[in-house]
Amino acid sequence: MEEANKIQAEKKAKLEKDHEGILNEKKQDQTFQKRLWNYNEPKVNALLAIVFQAFNGISGPLTGWFIVKCLFTMIKYHPDADEYNAAMEVMNMDPFYYNTEKMKEQMQFWLLAMVFMAFGTCILNFCSKLAWGVVGENITLNIRD
Repeated sequence: MEEANKIQAEKKAKLEKDHEGILNEKKQDQTFQKRLWNYNEPKVNALLAIVFQAFNGISGPLTGWFIVKCLFTMIKYHPDADEYNAAMEVMNMDPFYYNTEKMKEQMQFWLLAMVFMAFGTCILNFCSKLAWGVVGENITLNIRD
């Protein structure tokens, strides 16, 4: 019986050693990423997906910045802006207020920038999802082979 227990313990130790990457929670991520990375061919698809997603992630803060620019444009508007700006220039100060024409011009610029950002985000989101889909497809096909 002792010999059977010894053989069983050896088999168990060998099995734990062979599957340490799966059984050890700290090593699981690395093990699965290594195994999946080997099946991902060509690897440039993953790089493209990361680049597209990074640029897509930048679009959120940029859109927020455009919104803030629109808000400040509305804050700087004053119906009597020309009179106030003239008075500020007399006091050697930079003109601050926007008249109606300047405000419309600024709002059109920043709103148009937001529209282009929305289209850019749509294109980048599509490209990143397409690239990640190709990565998943390649992994699946290579695992099945």
